[in-house]
Amino acid sequence: MKKAIIPLCLAASVLAASATVSAEPMGRPPMDQPPVGHVYKRLDISRMERHEINHHVYFHDSVNWYLYDPVRAVYVVVDEPQRPRAPMMRDQGEFGEVLTTLPPGAVAVMINGVQYFEKQGRLYLPTQRHGQSVYVHVNR
Repeated sequence: MKKAIIPLCLAASVLAASATVSAEPMGRPPMDQPPVGHVYKRLDISRMERHEINHHVYFHDSVNWYLYDPVRAVYVVVDEPQRPRAPMMRDQGEFGEVLTTLPPGAVAVMINGVQYFEKQGRLYLPTQRHGQSVYVHVNR
């Protein structure tokens, strides 16, 4: 009798596990919060708020934030984006100012085949001046 119960229990656990797997219907996110970094190829944005923050397009429903990646044509789940601060912080430089070091946390980005560094929506163009690496604060 025990031998018949074990396969039955195994079959029941396999069925229960498969019942929890679900596909994303019509590109709509699940009702619970998807993990940051999750990518959607399609997303129903008709009922979402559209935001342009730091030159990026975000969509927000009542719970989640999605960043639209135009290069890959996908929507990526992200944490709530940081909005630009005003006035501009002095340690990040005014437009056209030459900095000898990048602000902490600046990351490399490619725009039209040119490498810049970006921090909070501000772009820095690396260049050389008198044999030293410097960074010019430029508009996007």
